Amino acid sequence: MGGLLKDNSVIHLSTAADTDNFSYTQVYAGAAGSVTINGTSVQMAAGSTIDIRVGSITGAANIYVIGTPKSALTQDPNLGSIST
Repeated sequence: MGGLLKDNSVIHLSTAADTDNFSYTQVYAGAAGSVTINGTSVQMAAGSTIDIRVGSITGAANIYVIGTPKSALTQDPNLGSIST
């Protein structure tokens, strides 16, 4: 199954989601649980996946967010570069 972004490279627990530094495009339930995604409460069955751009998430145990780091182009280009 392809998601919104097919080159996902990270998976984080929803309780540790970092929407400032990562762009998440899928939510996966390792076990049944309830989670609030973009302000809407969703009951997820074990093994289910939702393809959605995650702007905010209130995490739950065994619920994961899948995505990619935000582009370096949106960050200060001088951070992390040192000329000698």
